[in-house]
Amino acid sequence: MSTLTGPTAAAQAEAITAARRAAIRRLGESADVAMLVAAPFDFFMVKGPVLATSYPRPADRRYNDLDIVVSPRAVDNAIRAIADLGGHLLDANWEAALRDRWGQVHLRMPHGTLVDLHWHLVNMGPIRDTLAVDMADAWRDLRTVRIPGGQVQTLSVTNTVVHVAMHAALGGAWQRRWFADIAAIVGCHDIDWNAVVARARDWGVARLTGVALDRSRRIGRANVPSAVVAALLSRPLTPAVVGRLDRWWPPQASNHEWSPARLWTHLLRDDVGGIAHAVRWRATRRLRGGVRGFAHGRTMPLEMEPTGGDEAKERFLNAVHAGRWC
Repeated sequence: MSTLTGPTAAAQAEAITAARRAAIRRLGESADVAMLVAAPFDFFMVKGPVLATSYPRPADRRYNDLDIVVSPRAVDNAIRAIADLGGHLLDANWEAALRDRWGQVHLRMPHGTLVDLHWHLVNMGPIRDTLAVDMADAWRDLRTVRIPGGQVQTLSVTNTVVHVAMHAALGGAWQRRWFADIAAIVGCHDIDWNAVVARARDWGVARLTGVALDRSRRIGRANVPSAVVAALLSRPLTPAVVGRLDRWWPPQASNHEWSPARLWTHLLRDDVGGIAHAVRWRATRRLRGGVRGFAHGRTMPLEMEPTGGDEAKERFLNAVHAGRWC
């Protein structure tokens, strides 16, 4: 009887260890979801595990955190409730939070799961200013799905399509996993495309949605009707123009740092004023963080750098509770 030795044995051992870690992580996530479901505040969940329910094999849709949305008035209560469960708030950069009018904070649950606690679907205030995303629409139109750990509310199918496409486009619409999400949603649900177009227009994200759906159709093979993409983009930005731009600057060739394909998509808006505002915001980030600050979408300085102290934190949470930034 022979035994495995050398690189093969080491690779198998590493794979087994990784599988065990993944299983432990999934168990922790399920336990943390169960805690959130039982917690004394209302929320709905987006991305991550709720998108996984649209996949033929949910395990194929990986995620690193849980994104939950509460009303602005419930933020303090949610932070306290999670702290009472044994979790804790991670953010410390309250000067940046006040300056950029964040729409979320980050927490770690008792079993280690990261939670993005949102009160708006768009995080940065200057970006929200260029859009018209109506959170009342989101809260009025929810459905229930079962995920590991319990049943949670999430956006309606129509709003899910718009949100996933908008989120992808604001990130540059370049990662294949975003296209895979759209393909999975479209393949799993009977989509009312007229409702998708209407909601995207109402939220001021028609062109962002159109570009993301067009790329998911061409690159991710999502079954999105070409007429829907054309209706969302509108002239002079037609599917032919987007296709030409993507041949010049292929989104698949983008990376986590920068590319023209990511940048022009992120700056796209439904009106000239919105585009100008988005460009100014990027220019501000460039002055603050150098070239990388203009090209990259991450918060700079980082959320976890301690600034402002408890006084700034209190002012930030009071502003959120008052609903000033929605």
